[in-house]
Amino acid sequence: MLSDKQHGKFLRFTSGIGERLVDAGDIVEVIPMIALQRDSDDDENPRFCGVFDYRGHIVPVFDLQPYRDKNIQNPDIFLVIVYGKASLLALVAYDIDDLVEVEADNINEVRPESGTPFRVAKIQENLIKVVNPDRFAG
Repeated sequence: MLSDKQHGKFLRFTSGIGERLVDAGDIVEVIPMIALQRDSDDDENPRFCGVFDYRGHIVPVFDLQPYRDKNIQNPDIFLVIVYGKASLLALVAYDIDDLVEVEADNINEVRPESGTPFRVAKIQENLIKVVNPDRFAG
């Protein structure tokens, strides 16, 4: 049986690797892309784009597409600020679709032989991976 957090409203967005969902309950705010601070040392994590100050909190930004150009300065791109395991973080969204309702029986957990388990939601005939913000928390 899936917990209450496993179904409900999700934000549907386009990441660097296709459509994704994030639980609406994890979202703090969606904002247009802003200038990020980066150091040359920041290349260790290929998904890390930099940090920014969000209302007094230093928030790391991650792009689901590794190795993409990290000098993103396009105001047509968005940051989805979410609660991670212990702090805020932001995910790069190249397009924001809508909030969608997903019933519990349309969400399945996938457990690959090697790798981390993940959730997939079925919306109409599309299978869309659900982003787990905790995977990005350090």
